[in-house]
Amino acid sequence: MRHVASAKAKPRVTAADLLREPDRYEFCEVWDGTLKVCEPSNVWPECVGGAASAALRGYVVPRRLGLVAGSQAAYVVARDPDWVLVPDVSFVRQEQRLRIPATGFVPFAPDLAIEVRSPSDAWGKTTAKAGVWLAFGVPLVWAIDPQQRLVLAFERGKDPVERRPGEWLSGAPVLPRFRMRVDALFVDLAP
Repeated sequence: MRHVASAKAKPRVTAADLLREPDRYEFCEVWDGTLKVCEPSNVWPECVGGAASAALRGYVVPRRLGLVAGSQAAYVVARDPDWVLVPDVSFVRQEQRLRIPATGFVPFAPDLAIEVRSPSDAWGKTTAKAGVWLAFGVPLVWAIDPQQRLVLAFERGKDPVERRPGEWLSGAPVLPRFRMRVDALFVDLAP
């Protein structure tokens, strides 16, 4: 009888692994227990993310509606196997702030996640991650493409809504009164 050697299963990566060795896992996420390396981007997506973050902070902070975080905030959206996702910008409602530990990752999904396409990424990869956020309960996700100067707003249970310069982007249903001009996202980009 012939025996076939079974492929050795890769060990699952957990949120604890990322916390234990932050230098080793810098620029990494965990998807379904598997390590996913997220390459650093160039300056243009960071400028777009910064514009979104500044607009949100300018609205959220004075009204004490919650907190806005940048591209270093990690969220554990599922356990066993772990999913640790890092958006480019995120918003968490005020009532959720007390659930955020002083150290470690945020143990739940944000209320708004923003993903900005990097020049090296396919647009489909950015919109696919928006779908992952929705699957883990995020009510609103903005996928932003600086190259095409467009935003797709994804809301659970609805078709995506496309917004371009000259139009307004809404924070509803998460921040129902927040609106910003799409042009403001791309102000730092070359014409």
